[in-house]
Amino acid sequence: MSKLKKTNDTDTDSNQIEKTIKTVLESFNSMDLNSSPTSSDFNINIADYTMDELFGLLSVNITPTSNYDDIKAQIEKSTDNFIKQFQALRKPDIVEFFKQVKKSLIGTSDSLSTNEKNIITYDNMYNPTKVNVEKYGSNMFDQNNGAGNPIHRKTVTKLLNIDSRFRPNYLASMTTDYLIDLPYPINNVTEMTLCDLELPSTFYPISASYQNNYFWIKTTNFLNKEHFYYIVIPDGNYYFQTLITNINNIFLGLKINLSMSFDLNYNNVGGVGEGTGLTKIGILTTKDLSGNNVDDGLDGIKHFEINFNSSIIPNRTTSIGPNTSFAPSNYSEYYYIPNPIDYKQLFGWIMGFRKPFYTGQTRGVHDIDYIYYISESVLDLTGPKYLFLVIDDFNKSMNINFLSASVKGLLKDNIIARISQKGQLFSIQSQNDFSVYAEPRYYYGPVNISKIQVQLIDEYGRIVELNNKDFSFTLRLTTIYSVT
Repeated sequence: MSKLKKTNDTDTDSNQIEKTIKTVLESFNSMDLNSSPTSSDFNINIADYTMDELFGLLSVNITPTSNYDDIKAQIEKSTDNFIKQFQALRKPDIVEFFKQVKKSLIGTSDSLSTNEKNIITYDNMYNPTKVNVEKYGSNMFDQNNGAGNPIHRKTVTKLLNIDSRFRPNYLASMTTDYLIDLPYPINNVTEMTLCDLELPSTFYPISASYQNNYFWIKTTNFLNKEHFYYIVIPDGNYYFQTLITNINNIFLGLKINLSMSFDLNYNNVGGVGEGTGLTKIGILTTKDLSGNNVDDGLDGIKHFEINFNSSIIPNRTTSIGPNTSFAPSNYSEYYYIPNPIDYKQLFGWIMGFRKPFYTGQTRGVHDIDYIYYISESVLDLTGPKYLFLVIDDFNKSMNINFLSASVKGLLKDNIIARISQKGQLFSIQSQNDFSVYAEPRYYYGPVNISKIQVQLIDEYGRIVELNNKDFSFTLRLTTIYSVT
């Protein structure tokens, strides 16, 4: 099966069209009409032609001063002439062939930016000094050499700066969860790597958005009357003693005879923390003038329970007890509804309590002993220990670098970096203050990137809230060098 022959560029346009039409007709008329078109001597499959052959067929003359618009005009003029001539000769197959040629060469020009149009060159022009390289295997990208690439680069590195300050719909999106449409697509990307990160550590370890700012207490007095208390801690970052004091003030305001304590102090010459670091919640015993415990009577607490896994009360931002004004009459029902969130993410875990529910501590009538529950681990108010930067570029042909050893801790496929927290809360961190581990994202074939979904998540997969502070980072993209 023979292809159309490339003609001499020195012929005039009219002579060239006439010669090409004559050549095509001779090939077409020599076909065996009883055979299928695919077995003919005339090849109208555009996929079998190189760009060099198509340009030669159309007599496109490219000079060092040619620009995109000049080349496009030549292609349009030549293909339109061929289409018109073969329509008159009633050769629909050949007409369709030249329509495909036109579409193949200039049909996608609308998607090219001005800069891309300005760098279009024709690489297959004859050059006696240029070494002919095999354009497959390890040399498959060498055809991008030439005047636009004289040192034969196969790939080009580009840096993409992303800053949440410049995201669209600023007020309607979060600084750590937003979608951006790039002003122009980045084509033929083979690799992506995080190379810079500026992250303000302004998240709250205790936050209503995480549902880790509350817990429940149920008390029973010696008359077997039950009371339910919903304790809400305001969002924020806390020093341990400030948090303990705030919770005890809530107990006092709700008239619940309990107290919370933390076994750690710095009252020594060296200023070193002394104690176990464990948290204790127990009955606040009444004492006489001598400091001895006294009987609370039948209204005293017989036993109490702490429930860190009960449900939140929707739209409730303050604490509730039996004496709270305007409290919902059925608020205690939420005590028996479990929170679907893993209790490791809730307030008890922050305070060092490793079980979701504590019960069993009881005292007898007129018993003045102190009963309490103590945490199994140390109180920790530092928040997430590490974060993940998620970059979704809406391409699936890539490697997955970050895996988890736990089914419950499965990670998202589009994680590009793990950020280990080292800086103090409310300090602006740079790469000197935290550790960033990033693996390159390799694509199994060149991909185009036109939009990116950015997310910053913690170890539980929750979106991190920076409280409207912005953060920025830079991606290094490796792309195949292309003249288009």
